[in-house]
Amino acid sequence: MRRGVSAVVVLAALGLGAVTAVVVASDNRWPATPLAPLSVTADDPQELVGTWQVMGSPAIDGQEVRLHAGGRVSLREGACVLGGGWSATEAGLMIMSINAATNECRDLDGAFEYFLGVQCYDRMDGSVRLSNLSGGTVAVLTAGTPPADPTDRFAPRDPAPDLPVDVQVPSVEVLTAGRWIPVQTIGSDRWPDDTRPQAEFDSDGTWHGSDGCNGLGDRWSMDVTTGEWLAGIGGQTEIGCDNVDVSTMVGSARAVGIDGDELVFYAADGQETGRFTAEDG
Repeated sequence: MRRGVSAVVVLAALGLGAVTAVVVASDNRWPATPLAPLSVTADDPQELVGTWQVMGSPAIDGQEVRLHAGGRVSLREGACVLGGGWSATEAGLMIMSINAATNECRDLDGAFEYFLGVQCYDRMDGSVRLSNLSGGTVAVLTAGTPPADPTDRFAPRDPAPDLPVDVQVPSVEVLTAGRWIPVQTIGSDRWPDDTRPQAEFDSDGTWHGSDGCNGLGDRWSMDVTTGEWLAGIGGQTEIGCDNVDVSTMVGSARAVGIDGDELVFYAADGQETGRFTAEDG
């Protein structure tokens, strides 16, 4: 599948399981909008399951990262273990987060944020490039070792539905322009402005919002040509209230589109999971 990303990185001598040079555009890692298209070849996310060596940053070069089939990720250096989650699609979308650590990780604070820019992956001669939507390389995984247990299988996500005929794929500029409010809450006086249910998508691949009383958020990625959508549902507060399930609207969706001036999320069967309007709309 063709992906709307562009290369702002020089990858030299990518061999079978070896990377001899990687230059990362760290000064502009998360541009706000897609650049020129780059051909990306993705395949079965099962091929990502296993243990890899990380290349691309002096802070964590050579460290071991393990992608578990169940959606967990662990990053290890000596006694330090960082933990989090990951997900990916056959179209090349990917999200990853690091959100826990052992006490021995005091000197690796930067690694918590290192993988947060991952939105896409593509395989190259035995290695895997992790990038953002604008083509900036976040890391290269090399010297992969498959899981010892062959039954450790990645559970594929349901395919994304086609968008309705009159619905367009949102640009990254539109998606990240500001806050989106669930349409059913417009005109309601149930929520003061500071607690109104809402979602906001940042160009660094994070999303955050509120269900009306609980803060929530995680990672997101989108195919800028088809509208395929991948988002996580991270930890959130658990205040009991009569709320709007923004997490499910965003996190269970498999596609996203713009219908007029409304942002619409769709499940795999094409049914809407949520409809939002711009905050000033």
